[in-house]
Amino acid sequence: MSNLNKKKRKCISLETKVEIIKKHCEQKIATSILAKEYSVNTSTISTILSSKEKILEHFEKNLCGTEKKRIKLSSFDDVDKAVLFWFEQVQKYSNVTVSGIEIQIFSNFDKYAYVSIDSNFPARGLLSDVEIINSVNNTAQNDDSDSDVEEIEKPKKPVISSKEAIDKINDLKDFFLNKNQDFSKIVDFLFNIENVVIEKCNTKQTSIKDFLKKQ
Repeated sequence: MSNLNKKKRKCISLETKVEIIKKHCEQKIATSILAKEYSVNTSTISTILSSKEKILEHFEKNLCGTEKKRIKLSSFDDVDKAVLFWFEQVQKYSNVTVSGIEIQIFSNFDKYAYVSIDSNFPARGLLSDVEIINSVNNTAQNDDSDSDVEEIEKPKKPVISSKEAIDKINDLKDFFLNKNQDFSKIVDFLFNIENVVIEKCNTKQTSIKDFLKKQ
């Protein structure tokens, strides 16, 4: 476990991933040999090979530039731009690692695009000063009486498994790969996040095995 923690994570470029795919498919080189050659885990090689179609498609799009498939534009183009701007600012000015889950939450505008209206608030023409004060006081009293119930009923934050995280990252990769603009840096960043999730999962499994051996 100590050796795994000391091992520095290696970022793999898109060109290197294509090279790995060609060596495996054309020269029939085993994943274990490729892992040693590129100094990565076999699970990382397996992840690259399992995503070979997306990687090759992304690589060809970078080469062909203008010959990109036209797709239907997003219904919320402003939201897409805002999410991309937020993503770039986080990368540029902080050391925080942004997960695919967080990006998806920020981009699901259509799911959360609604206006919350208080059904108890009177909506009958103009209100007098007395009516406005009474409405505010009643709302404050209701909020105080329900505060304990809200704390009890507050849902717990769901635990995301490694498989679910990788699935969400792949969905996000598809999202950027199908854009008319060049998002190659973001896609490479998502591939690196995927590698981190896999390595953390392997580290956790190794620590459990070591614990069982000591029993």
